[in-house]
Amino acid sequence: MKSKLIYSGILIFLFSFSIVSADDTEFAGRGETVWPIESEDIEMVAETVLVQPAEIGWDANCIFILKNTGESTEVQVGFPDVTNEGPGADLNEGTIKNFRCFVDGKEVQVEHKARINDSLNSRLTYPFAYVWRMSFKKGQVRAVRNTYNFGGLYISDGTIELTYILKTGALWKGKIKTALIVFDLGKPDPRFTYSIKPPGYMIKNHQISWTFRDFEPEEDIEIGLSPLVQEWFEQTVLYAQTDSVEVIKELLDGADWLLERHIPETVEEEFLLKYDQLIRKFEKYGNSSRYRSLKALRTDQAEEATKQSYKFLEELKNKSTLSEHDKEFVDFFVDIVERTLENNELCIGFYEILLAKVERDISSLDTIQDLASREKEKNFLLWRQKGYIEEIKNLNQFIEESKRRKP
Repeated sequence: MKSKLIYSGILIFLFSFSIVSADDTEFAGRGETVWPIESEDIEMVAETVLVQPAEIGWDANCIFILKNTGESTEVQVGFPDVTNEGPGADLNEGTIKNFRCFVDGKEVQVEHKARINDSLNSRLTYPFAYVWRMSFKKGQVRAVRNTYNFGGLYISDGTIELTYILKTGALWKGKIKTALIVFDLGKPDPRFTYSIKPPGYMIKNHQISWTFRDFEPEEDIEIGLSPLVQEWFEQTVLYAQTDSVEVIKELLDGADWLLERHIPETVEEEFLLKYDQLIRKFEKYGNSSRYRSLKALRTDQAEEATKQSYKFLEELKNKSTLSEHDKEFVDFFVDIVERTLENNELCIGFYEILLAKVERDISSLDTIQDLASREKEKNFLLWRQKGYIEEIKNLNQFIEESKRRKP
């Protein structure tokens, strides 16, 4: 987790790679190709899985109890592995690291193999697998323990997705008698999860767990975390008594960046309350209508609350020059208002600001010494001026027509 808030308007690129862990499943095949098949005689009696945060990624400790219901046999058992995802991902490498296998308490040698897609024998498709051979006497019960490390799917909106694949367990004979899956999140608080699947889980402290009985897995474990929202909450507590305008502004910008993406329903009401408190605090130091409008545009109160932004619009109109920050803010608002509010009067206000800026730039063209550059800039500004005038005209015309249509 990063130690500073993400500012509104900054585009964040986080390398995206898959987080996948999976149940054991039986594999058939020789050489460098393996694929999962349904076992005719081997049952999975029980499985216990504990996932915990590691220095890098997550550590998994899995125990599977397997029982042979047929005659003595030897099978090849495998653990699926997938490739990374995202820009620059190496598709020739799996995501599971430091994989180890213990059978009845003794470590066994495993191979990391690539597999081929055989639709006749395979119900699930994986590019790689860790495989090892196991022998079973008639009726024998054996314990398999797998430990490994895997990463996480880090998304550009600051969320993390954790997945544990249960479906491979369906390839064993019959149903799984019992299964306990535990995700110990460590620092991340389950309150800041935006998604937990499937239902039927329990939350205690920072652990999320599932207990299944007599089931054939049809759905995988999925947990969506919002660590940046949790961090923002922690920052608001840390700086609750601050009088620093910059710190308050940073928290407000961070809140807007987060609200534009998504806030977990579990903390949404508390988040908006804290956002409002920060806005009121900022009013002591400057015009807060910008933040009220941003918040309004992200919530259901958009139509009424956004009208408060007129005060900010008038302030911008009266400025002799617009900063790049002002310009970016206006451009952003025009786009958001057009797409979400359809508030034509407000759009006119934004276009009037942009028109005023363009006209000021036109009046100062003489300061450009190079004639070719001046002419190029002039043509561009005149084109922008014409566009803004046309937009204002069209919006005013639409408003008048709408009024006439009203009974």
